[in-house]
Amino acid sequence: MKEFEILGFYLSGHPLNQFLNKVSKLDIKSYETIKTNKSFHNEKNVLLAGTLLSKKEKRSARGNAYAFLNFSDLSSIYELIIFENNLRKYRDILVEGDSYAIGIDFSDDGNGLRGEAKKIYKITDVIKMNNQPYSSISNFNDSSNNETKKINQKTPILQIYANEKFSLNEFMAINLQKGDHKINIIVENQRLALPDLYQINTNLIDKIRSINGVNEVNIDE
Repeated sequence: MKEFEILGFYLSGHPLNQFLNKVSKLDIKSYETIKTNKSFHNEKNVLLAGTLLSKKEKRSARGNAYAFLNFSDLSSIYELIIFENNLRKYRDILVEGDSYAIGIDFSDDGNGLRGEAKKIYKITDVIKMNNQPYSSISNFNDSSNNETKKINQKTPILQIYANEKFSLNEFMAINLQKGDHKINIIVENQRLALPDLYQINTNLIDKIRSINGVNEVNIDE
């Protein structure tokens, strides 16, 4: 972060370089793609990644808190606005210099492109969910082929539908065991497919249903 403050760019490489290849399953777009493609200019729940450069909190004439967040991705620097409800929710995790996956609602009323941050996750937490490591490299080659065969044979999928209050920390606290089910987490329109196959039983489903923000849990056979 200091290097950006002094030079205006990252001399030693952008912080996101170490993360983006680890979340390749997610549909993360660059800000430049959004800016140059008008089809995204009124799109909701668009997922971007960014390193937080600055956070400037303000208050409206009615006393409501909001903030301008400046992020940098590999394509450009961009600014988002975040309003009071979400600012309260995410304020404590917003640290300058840290990197995030951000769910954004874009709008363009003719006065320019505007992005509102609706969901913010630390990218390191997303990686923990989306890229769980295998026990060893030697096991990976054998097991990955077996997993692919299982998936192609109509692997049952546990679908978890959640809203913006979904607690990533509560889900990560569940002790998942290897089994024969895939798990998808759908937070509004963003789908996160967990790697590996997992054991699913009624006890686990009950635990998932009790997680904050979970609306529905079902199994697609």
